Order: sequence, then C-alpha cells, then structure tokens
Amino acid sequence: MVDGKKIAFNTIAIYLKVGITTIVTLLSTRWVLLALGQSDYGLYGVLGSLITILNTIGVAMATTTRRFINVEMGKGNGNPNKIFNISLVVHIAFAILFLIIAETIGIWYINNYLNVEPDKMSDAHFVFQISTIVACIGLVNIPYQSLFDAFQKFWQSAIIDVLNSLIKLTIAIILVHYSGNGLRFYALGMSLVTVFSFIAYRVISRLQWKDIIKHHFFWDKKVYKEIVVFNNYTAIGAAAFMGRSQGSAMIINFFFGTLVNGAFAVANQLQAFTQLLAGNIGLAAAPQITQSYSKGEYENSYSLCSKVTRYTILIVVCIVFTIIVGLDALLTVWLKEVPEGAPVFCFWVLASTLISSLGASLSTYIQATGNIKWFQIYGSLTELLVLPVAFVLFKVGFAPETILILFCVFLLVYRAASLVKMKQLFNFPLMRFIKETYLPTGIVILALTLWCLSCRFLLSESVSQGLVASIVTFALSVLLCFFVGLRKEERELIICYIKKLAGRKQKSC
Repeated sequence: MVDGKKIAFNTIAIYLKVGITTIVTLLSTRWVLLALGQSDYGLYGVLGSLITILNTIGVAMATTTRRFINVEMGKGNGNPNKIFNISLVVHIAFAILFLIIAETIGIWYINNYLNVEPDKMSDAHFVFQISTIVACIGLVNIPYQSLFDAFQKFWQSAIIDVLNSLIKLTIAIILVHYSGNGLRFYALGMSLVTVFSFIAYRVISRLQWKDIIKHHFFWDKKVYKEIVVFNNYTAIGAAAFMGRSQGSAMIINFFFGTLVNGAFAVANQLQAFTQLLAGNIGLAAAPQITQSYSKGEYENSYSLCSKVTRYTILIVVCIVFTIIVGLDALLTVWLKEVPEGAPVFCFWVLASTLISSLGASLSTYIQATGNIKWFQIYGSLTELLVLPVAFVLFKVGFAPETILILFCVFLLVYRAASLVKMKQLFNFPLMRFIKETYLPTGIVILALTLWCLSCRFLLSESVSQGLVASIVTFALSVLLCFFVGLRKEERELIICYIKKLAGRKQKSC
C-alpha cells in the first residue's frame, strides 16, 4: 500500500537538505571564486563540464540502478543481492570504460582545443586527472546510494549530503587563506568530499543491509543485457538534455553574441532553481511507485503517480506565477543590473518549467514498466529537433527567445503524445488521469493567468509594486491550490496537521 506519511516525511528531509546545501553552496562559491579568481574558477568549471560530457552513460546509470533495485524489492521472491552485485559489476565496467575515454579523448581535447594560458596547462592536466578519479569513484558508489533510495532512507542520505556541503564550505574557507597553488588544492579538496561520501554510504550500507551487499559474482546474461539496454535508452535522454542545453547556448552565441548568452545564462539559473524546488516530491515517491508496480499493485502505482503529478504541478504553479507577476522587480533585486533580454528569456523558461511539471511522475511510472524505448527515443528527438528548427528561424530573422518558445511547444506536443502512447502500451487510464490531475490544476492555472494579465495592465514598473504583487500572487496561489487543487480529504488532513502543530489536541490525522 502507498505510505503517504513516509512520502511526506521523505519530502521534508529532501527539502531541508536542499535548503541547507543551497545556502552552503552559495557561500562556498563566493569564497572559492574570491580565492581562485575568475580565470582559475572558470578553468575548473570547464574541466568539470568536460568530465560530465564524457560520463554521459555513467550518469544515466544512477537512474537505471535505482529502477532495477526498486523493481527487485517489489517482487515477492526477489533477490536484491543479485541485482546489487550485477549493478556493481556493470558500474565497475562503466568506470573502466570512462577512464579509457577520459585518458584518450579527454586528454586529446585538452591538448588541442582547451583555451587556456600555456603556464596553466599543467594545472589543467592535474585537475582533469583528479576529477577523472573522482568520477570513477562516484560511479562505483551509485549502487550503494541506490539502496538508500530503494529503502527510502532519505534522512540518512540527506545527512551525508549536508556533511559533504559542510566539508566543501570548510575547504573554501581554508582556500581563502591558502598561499600555494589554489586550483590544485581545491581539486584535491573536492576529491576528499567524494571519498568521504563513498566511505559513508559503504559503511552505513554494510551496517543496515549486510545480506544485500554481500559480494557474489552472478553470471546472468539476461539480467546484464536488461540493465545495459535499459541504461542505453536512459543515456539517450541524458545526452539529449545535454545537447539541448549546450546546443542552445552555442546557437544563440553564433547568431546573437555573448551579451545575449549572458541573458540566457540568467534564465538557466532561474530554471535550475525552480526545478530544484519542484522535483523533490517525485524523488521521494519514486521508490513506492516502482515497487508497487513490480508487485502488480497497478492501482496503487497509478494513484501515487497521479497524486504526485498533481502536487508537483501545484507547487510549480505557486513558484512560477509568483515570479512571473513581479519578474522585472525580482530580477532587479537579485542582479541589480539586469542583462537586456533576460526578463523575456526568464518568462519562457518558467513556462517551460510549468509544462515539464505536467509529466512530473509519469517518467517514473514509465520506468517502472520497463518499456522506455519509445519514450526515450522520441523524447530525445523532440528535444534535439528544436535546434535545427531554431537555427533556420534565426537565419531568417526571428528573435532570440524563439528557441525557448519552440521548446515549450515541442514539449507540450510530446507530453500529449506520451499520454496517448501510455494508454496504448500499458492501458494507462488516460481520461481518469486528466480528470483527477489536469482538471483541478488547469482551473488554478487559468485563474492565475487571468490574475497575472490584470496585474500587468494595472501595475506600474516600480520595484516596490512588483514585489508586493509577487507576495499577493503567492498568497492567492496557495489559496487556489488549497481550495481548488486539493481534494476535500487532503485539505482536512492538512488542517489536522496544522492544528496539531499549533498545540491543539487532535485525534490521529
């Protein structure tokens, strides 16, 4: 059965982790940038991006491993020890493959295409080698981390991540006072964070799930093939997302130059922030969706998918409309000097985030079925197809934000097509999903859209009015989500918990 309290408990853990790590990261970034300077900090970032690009398949393995361990745990006669050990072997193999790619293609790129001062080349190679080793350790650590997700130990993983952030903060403080080669010191410090994480996850896993992580070698070609094939399709999606983000920036740079790139970068930061806040309910619920489906409890799996999607849309609605109504004012407070074109980019990025939320837990449901081929291939093609279309439109004189509008249109079409395909492939109750999930959230979105249009015509462009409008819109969004977006029993449950927190005597909620 679906455990709503556990999902709520796990969601709170994740949000607390996100809040603490975000604050620590902001402080750390400021001090690291101060200590390294813009050039060395930029060099570290470029090398980190190179590692991420080379490790696309490995990054996708995290999703694959979590899915297979959750499915095995959902089976009545499942063997999690077997899946864990097979996953570990696959991860070690991918770590070796990544090492070979990094030491060949990565080194070739650094020697031939990395734009760096000659006297910094040795530092670049040092940082790259350290980062490569760290990435390999991280790959081998994924099966251990997946156990925490499968057993829904989100509080434990949150504590480890917060400790990692505090270690990073300590390294940043020491770096400010370090008189030697700061770039190399920082690279070594970051490697210690990964080593700490690896040891922590491994030790705690051994204490809690000794039987599951007990090492055995299993030779089951069918399972190996299933995991590798599933991961390859997952990697297609990861590669497409990377191609979209990097390709968009390159096309914009080609036609409009670095000034427009600056505005685009601001919009991307805002998108990362909103997606971080919106995606955590789905993360907390993913294990139960997958395990319920693997047990044959399709109604529970669907019900949870529908609820989580609705909750995620409502959270995104509160965030997006609050920002949109006072966008100019909020950007002015945040950046002081707002890059030209940034508000338009930010608007369409927020619209894209809202459309993305329409499929919040659908991807988890699809992964639970194991039938991901169609969704990954066509989803990836949809994302990548925007790039050549945008290139042609820019060529004939369309505005820079056209590429983001295209992403919104293509994403909306893909969402609709995915729902139809889900009904065809595994009898997904489409009309019921629309009625239970999209109808109440659609009413909220329509009401807030009309409100935002009214504010735009009635309010001036002053910062104070914009900030007040955002506060009022947030309050209005919460009320609409509460009374329209939630069901009666959900509202009663929230009221019950509020009364308990206020100290009133209540029966169990």
